[in-house]
Amino acid sequence: MKELDIIIENGGIEKKIIISSGKISFDYSDESINSKHEMSTIVIAGNGDFPPPFHMGSKVLRKIRETSGIALDVWKMVFPLHQQETDFFKFDVSDDQIEEDQKNSPQWGIWICESDPDQNIPDILLVNYPFWMISRAFKNNKCSKEEFSELLSQLYRTILSGLAAVCSYRFSNKRIVRNGALVLSDLGNNLIDKVLISNLSEEEFLADDVYKLRIRIFTHVLSEWLLKTDFFYKVIISYGEGVRMDLIERAWDLQALESKDDLAEFGEAILLRNKNAVLIQQLLVNTNKKSLQNIFEPSIKTFSNPSLSLSADLIQSRALIEGIALELCNKYGLNIKGGSLFSYIQKIEESKKISPWVTSYLHVIRQLGNEGAHYKSDTIRRPEMPVGKDLIVIHAALNRILSFCLDENI
Repeated sequence: MKELDIIIENGGIEKKIIISSGKISFDYSDESINSKHEMSTIVIAGNGDFPPPFHMGSKVLRKIRETSGIALDVWKMVFPLHQQETDFFKFDVSDDQIEEDQKNSPQWGIWICESDPDQNIPDILLVNYPFWMISRAFKNNKCSKEEFSELLSQLYRTILSGLAAVCSYRFSNKRIVRNGALVLSDLGNNLIDKVLISNLSEEEFLADDVYKLRIRIFTHVLSEWLLKTDFFYKVIISYGEGVRMDLIERAWDLQALESKDDLAEFGEAILLRNKNAVLIQQLLVNTNKKSLQNIFEPSIKTFSNPSLSLSADLIQSRALIEGIALELCNKYGLNIKGGSLFSYIQKIEESKKISPWVTSYLHVIRQLGNEGAHYKSDTIRRPEMPVGKDLIVIHAALNRILSFCLDENI
């Protein structure tokens, strides 16, 4: 299953948004979110047309019923979204933006099906509201892009307010614990007007923009809320089985790229990375050996690049260590038979010329560097692959090795 991470941090608090193509189901298949993540709460969307127990109106809820074998037929309204004047949560949608048969429906609202301690099902919140009518209003020029953006923001803040209220109430009654994992159905298929998407031949760019705008606002509101709540340490967003998956995936790829906070993802590794570029520059100045110059120069370029890439740093670090290990073997007159980094390190270890903790750093970079170069997506290991947090290990080990090289005048 394809996943993207957005790491958010504020004042030392770090949380994660995981964007996944996996599906919310309880068959524990490879495509199922909960085959990989423990869920404490699920939020899904209904289309507003159907009343509880919502046997129609949500493919995600139907999938949960089918795969769990649980009826999920007892629902309570958290609060209404009836568009009545007396409603606190009321959206700025004019009457001409709502079709006559959709006005003031009594089933509009945020509902909950509370978890049963005897069943392996989390709390399920269902937001039963015709999201699509808002995008249709935008499409039909009944609201501007700014008004549309504010409506989306209102919708998402309302959903999260309902979730916060439920969590606070259930925590006070000792029904839930803090630091769970929240799973969100993308809350987008019902928001995106399928009529709009079906007319792609004439409205491709408008449809693409609607997806991007919705996802950008969704991520912004969710990130702010996630940092403030004590109840969840990560959110998994499932966008599986959507309309025009190519547009959805493209929009999420773009959002993950735009949301990347290098300081949050890589932390102190950035500072060590800069120091290592300086150390390599010193080594370059001190050597006249062409083999070392050829590895030092691209390493300085990689580690000085402000556009940090985990895979590029891993691969370049490994290449750098290979050149250094070979030079150490030559310096100490070690007979090299093999031509691999592993054989160089092994020969250095056997010679006992260098302390074992230094050679252990060489192995760390060798191993992580291999992962950067040879990672395969079908692996079943945990964790599956190096992440931003592993970069501090690389650059800490590399920092010590480079300092050692300066001391030894290689």
